[in-house]
Amino acid sequence: MTTLVRAATILAATLVMLCGRAEARVELCPATLEAPRPAPAHTPAPATSFAYVLRARTPRTIQGATFVADTDKGWYIWQVGIISVPAASEAGTYHGVTLKIPNARSGLLSVDFPSPVRVYHAWVMAAQTDGNSGTAWDAAGNDPCEIPAFVDRDGSSAIGKRPLAFIPAPAPDDVAANIPPAIAAPAPQPFATLDCATPFRVARVTEAVTPEYPSSARTLVTDTRTSAIEVTIDERGHPMDESPYMSSGVAPFDLAATRAARTSQYAPAISYCQNVKGQYLFLASFMQ
Repeated sequence: MTTLVRAATILAATLVMLCGRAEARVELCPATLEAPRPAPAHTPAPATSFAYVLRARTPRTIQGATFVADTDKGWYIWQVGIISVPAASEAGTYHGVTLKIPNARSGLLSVDFPSPVRVYHAWVMAAQTDGNSGTAWDAAGNDPCEIPAFVDRDGSSAIGKRPLAFIPAPAPDDVAANIPPAIAAPAPQPFATLDCATPFRVARVTEAVTPEYPSSARTLVTDTRTSAIEVTIDERGHPMDESPYMSSGVAPFDLAATRAARTSQYAPAISYCQNVKGQYLFLASFMQ
């Protein structure tokens, strides 16, 4: 009986710490801004209209949200009103393992800038749920979100290297019906931009612990099973929470993977030269 440890980074995740060991997956913000589809291989030309979606862990209604964008023409902010984020189930492949995780995703949204810009990074500054989503955010009001971790798709960590957050907005009929584009307005820089050798980096494992093969599972299965554990990492690189992301279907495997994820060593995510909270996907495969 053997175990194989693999790990994959959770992209674009920063959130507010929840107390204790959560049974459900941890969120660090009521909603996350994402590009609606894979970015083009080349750096897009400056544009005035950009598309995005909101993603959450469970279905909910966002009562309002404020966004910030770092562009080649300075900083901008915009706001949206009520946005529905219904259930969606999507599959992704991490280190050769296909994961199908229930989550929630809005329809396509768009934002217009007053002049053509390149957007380097953008995120949700604050968001509020409607009080009916059954999450801890309901009682939090218009909850502020911290600077998230970002991944540079071309492998570079340089500030302003290439746009990361958006793609140019598609044809109008591809945008959520009855939701007009938000209007971005110039804003002061929200924090001091520091200079460092690594301005951006996702959370990463530095010493992965191999799970013990549980003796109670030796007669349960004859095939390979994989557990995926989402580890929330604080600014010092310490695990804040370990939550099931995808079950192996065998409880002793999942428990062993969670213990290994909890005791592994991590390095924190970095955004704009600051250590920030981030998330890491710890994969453990159990083989006969």
